[in-house]
Amino acid sequence: ENLSKDGKTAAAYARLTASAKGKEVFDRCCGEKDKAVLVISADTVVESPAGDVLEKPSNKQHATSMMQQLSGEWHAVHTGVCLMLQSSSGNMIETTFSTTTKVRFAQLSP
Repeated sequence: ENLSKDGKTAAAYARLTASAKGKEVFDRCCGEKDKAVLVISADTVVESPAGDVLEKPSNKQHATSMMQQLSGEWHAVHTGVCLMLQSSSGNMIETTFSTTTKVRFAQLSP
């Protein structure tokens, strides 16, 4: 994503990315104002033990580095969900929420 993480918790960032994905789909697919439409979008991010937001790795080395950060440690996995509803009168309502799961990553072999 090209969204700023500055000043946001990992859970808030997951909600923000879910909302951005939903808006992109909504704008692309749901322009008719006289139809009721529901768009559901979600995004999941990992929060490292140091508090950094880890997204999809850019390459194999990045993936290895991320896994080493998590090896043998507890971390949080945040899933943000966005519901966008357009009524048949054209009014749009958006709500977001997130859920967090604590995960312990197994110790990796060197």
